[in-house]
Amino acid sequence: MAKITGTNKSNTLLGGAKGDLIQGWAKTNAPGNQGPATDEDTLVGMAGNDTLRGGNGRDLLFAGEGHDQLFGGAGADELLDEAGRDRLYGGAGDDTLDVGDGQDRAYGGKGHDLFLDGAGGDRYFGGAGQDTIASALGRTWAYGGAGDDRMIAHAGFATTLLDGGKGIDLLELHLTDRMQGVAINLGITGKIQKTVGGLTFKGIERLEFNGTQGNDTVTGGQYDDVLAGDGGDDRLYGGAGDDFVWGGSGNNRLLGGAGKDTLIMSPDGRGLVDGGKGIDMLHMNQSNSTVALMLDLSKPGTLQKLASGVSVVNLEQGIITTGSGDDRLTGGRFADMFFGGMGDDWLIGGGGNDTLSGDAGNDTLIGGAGKDEFLGFQGNDRLTGGAGADTFRFENVIGTAYAPTITDFQHGVDKIALNQAVVSTLDLGNVPAHAFALGTQAQDDTDRLIYDGGTGRLYYDAWGNVGEPPVLIAIFNPGTQITASDFSIIGV
Repeated sequence: MAKITGTNKSNTLLGGAKGDLIQGWAKTNAPGNQGPATDEDTLVGMAGNDTLRGGNGRDLLFAGEGHDQLFGGAGADELLDEAGRDRLYGGAGDDTLDVGDGQDRAYGGKGHDLFLDGAGGDRYFGGAGQDTIASALGRTWAYGGAGDDRMIAHAGFATTLLDGGKGIDLLELHLTDRMQGVAINLGITGKIQKTVGGLTFKGIERLEFNGTQGNDTVTGGQYDDVLAGDGGDDRLYGGAGDDFVWGGSGNNRLLGGAGKDTLIMSPDGRGLVDGGKGIDMLHMNQSNSTVALMLDLSKPGTLQKLASGVSVVNLEQGIITTGSGDDRLTGGRFADMFFGGMGDDWLIGGGGNDTLSGDAGNDTLIGGAGKDEFLGFQGNDRLTGGAGADTFRFENVIGTAYAPTITDFQHGVDKIALNQAVVSTLDLGNVPAHAFALGTQAQDDTDRLIYDGGTGRLYYDAWGNVGEPPVLIAIFNPGTQITASDFSIIGV
């Protein structure tokens, strides 16, 4: 056996055709135990049954074709296995252990390690730290050990056992290519559960589930889970924790459970959405729908059946986009985001700091309590800020036939934010006093915003009194007080 040892600099060390001992520089193998031990070595085993020791630096170890042993040592090392029955030891540091085709064993040791699975019947031991174990197509046995570990598995694998070990461990399961549905219940973490395709798992406390094309039934645990149903008629229950529950196409039942959950019903999905206990959020995008959407989040305990085939209950917040119908959305006590579509919509924020966007159509937007933000204005919209310091954002092309009416603007409290893309002759930031004028037209070439207090009409003049006539921006109640300090110019 040849013994090859590097210097205290970065080395590339190659073994021969027989079994070699190849080691990078470390104080334990240095002559007289002197010198620094921070080199970055590349060790290549080649053929034969080799032993590679990385030393104290950040090392790269290639196993070669024999039955090899790789020791990363200190530092964030990368250990790459090829063929053969090899042993990989990460040691201290955040290591990457990339296993090849043989029946291998990999030990992470200390640090937050990454295990990449090969095609053989491999065994992984995470050790201390927050480790990530990515299982591929081979027959795999994996133990996370101490720490909050992450295990990743896909459809199509052979017999695999994933044991999270101690800590709050996460299973990331990707099954979108599978047609048959599965059943998973994290409420029984101590027991081995068989799911699909030979996969079994235990000691898993959290789940990121990307579902099959079949009918899935999945129950999360006491921590934060992500459950996405995809195809089929799914039953997804988040359990305790702040969960993310997404129903795909099909007739689904989405149940948030305890915690602050987010529930998403896809545009082509239908069924029941029940937030459960806690302050829960509903996401819906019905932008392609021609049916009016009627939803009142101020009554979360009341079951509401929507025209789209979706029923909702126990939902306190919403991020909702409507279609071309004449929609009516009412928010509750918390912050909502409502985006109206092509119809003549009523969007009512209620309590909280809400965002309301009318889009096309002649819309009515009412903020209610809170610091609300109003967007859009592509029709003859009517805007009421309500209590609180509200912001009216103008981001569309000025000079069209439409100008919104703002019914209750409060000078010194509310703000008018104009996008520089449509008021290009004004600089970003606050509007200077000399760029604001009272009346019906500009008095000099520095005037840009002209306000007629008698009629409540606000105009924009790109070049003052030397260019085209001013264009109407918005209409306020006659007599509303407005000054330059009420405006800000914002970027795209």
